Amino acid sequence: MHLFSLKVRFCFVTDIERGHFIQQIQNNASEVPGLSSFLNKTVPPVMYPLDGNTLIRIDGETRESVCEVLFEQDNDCMSVATMVLDALLSCPIDIRYMSETSITS
Repeated sequence: MHLFSLKVRFCFVTDIERGHFIQQIQNNASEVPGLSSFLNKTVPPVMYPLDGNTLIRIDGETRESVCEVLFEQDNDCMSVATMVLDALLSCPIDIRYMSETSITS
């Protein structure tokens, strides 16, 4: 229950421009132009209650970058998103909608 709540309430996919910046920073931060101004526009951290008085702090970088792994490409230019799309396109056309709704719900 906690993991689902954390994912839905606090983690998100950032916009494409910012996502490209995050990937560049992960690859080689020294080559990223305007890095200091980018870092000043960070996502605020949040506190999440677990049990009773126990709180965990989720920093903004984690909240914003956790979904980036879905879009990172491997050596074959494949990502989780492109693999899911390829799998759906390989299904018979009459079950694609059912398959897609089982993934997104």
